[in-house]
Amino acid sequence: MATDRPVVVNLDRAYDQRLLSALPGTLKLFAREDLRVQLAAMSRRRRAICFTLMAPVRLMDGGERRSSGKARAESVAVVLVCLHVSPELAARGVPALMTVVESAAAQSAEPLHEMAAPLTRPGRAQTAGFYREAVYPGDAESYIAITTHAPAEIPPEAAAAVTQATQGSPVDVVTTVAITPNGPEIAAALKQRRPGARPTIH
Repeated sequence: MATDRPVVVNLDRAYDQRLLSALPGTLKLFAREDLRVQLAAMSRRRRAICFTLMAPVRLMDGGERRSSGKARAESVAVVLVCLHVSPELAARGVPALMTVVESAAAQSAEPLHEMAAPLTRPGRAQTAGFYREAVYPGDAESYIAITTHAPAEIPPEAAAAVTQATQGSPVDVVTTVAITPNGPEIAAALKQRRPGARPTIH
């Protein structure tokens, strides 16, 4: 399922920080018992909590892309956020999750890993979308990985679930937030993907 809405082109660190800042307040909108039940399920099997956010972004439509190659002024996009919490952290419950997201929201840390790239279509010269991934420190015991792509292209097998989560609203951006524990294997993987002292941006 793809939307006919404009392509979001400026997914960057500012987008990540706005998203991280919105997470604590958004999760507090969930009934605490509902969130506890969701985390208990996450501790046993892979699943996600999905919700939508409104985010300011720069948009580019097809006509402007062809005529000038320039983006429009900032607009508002509908972002589908899917939050994954590792079983180890999910088992610790709601207070532990809130500690992680509030810690991440309170800091403006440099990403430990960062990659961004335009998306193209076979046989087309114009940019068709944008992809971004970044890993940030959560608290002393966790990492938060953010993966975003736009425009939103939802596989058919997920379309019904997405429609239910968004109540039928069109989605411009899909962002996955994965919270994982800090451990030697994760540190080693980040070191392999991040040669030298600076994040890698493609």
